[in-house]
Amino acid sequence: MKNRFWSFACPLVLSFHVSGQQIEYGHLNWVEGEGVIHSISIGDRTAVISGYRYTFGHSSGQDQPGIELSGRDHGAFQMLRTGMKVRFHFVAVPNSYRRVLYLRHLPDED
Repeated sequence: MKNRFWSFACPLVLSFHVSGQQIEYGHLNWVEGEGVIHSISIGDRTAVISGYRYTFGHSSGQDQPGIELSGRDHGAFQMLRTGMKVRFHFVAVPNSYRRVLYLRHLPDED
């Protein structure tokens, strides 16, 4: 029981290959990442971004991440598409999942 407590109480240090910026979020560090969306599961509210699976919380309430789409006034998880290049902030729950807090679609480079 004692070891289980420490696994949740200690901040997770996760190295991410793109930016690696780490900021305290509650007892976890949030990390900024960048990548391409490879697959999306609307039912599970998950997406694979550059080889890692991320969850997007519940469909309503305070668990919803902020989503900003290039060229639009608003965004939503259901509006994301495979192939989009994105920059995002997430927290990694130890031994569990990565949860997106905020995601911004990056405009296509010409």
